[in-house]
Amino acid sequence: MIFYQKVIFNISKKRFLSSIFLILKFTLFLRTVIRKDLVQFSGDTLEMLFVHNDARGNGLGKILYQYLHDKTGCTKVDVNEQNPQAIGFYEKMGFRKTGRSDKDGSGKDYPLIHMSL
Repeated sequence: MIFYQKVIFNISKKRFLSSIFLILKFTLFLRTVIRKDLVQFSGDTLEMLFVHNDARGNGLGKILYQYLHDKTGCTKVDVNEQNPQAIGFYEKMGFRKTGRSDKDGSGKDYPLIHMSL
């Protein structure tokens, strides 16, 4: 019985250490992503959050958003009206539509949907 307990402990220890390593690696990844302007925020507004098409659907956007929300407290987002996938994503994150603009922040003809928690 003691032999099995040691084996289980060693397996659990390896999984634990492996998990810690992955968490540290992912934390470094998040910091790199934010530095490379794939994610940008200003005050309480998330201005952009990009996830590559090949990486969508596996929870990465949700993890990135939750990390940013925890670090910055962002509660607002402006989404291009022509991007229903992004609008759906933010609705799943708890955002609700609060308004609309005919032009984006640069004055270009890209209608924005304003969303807030």
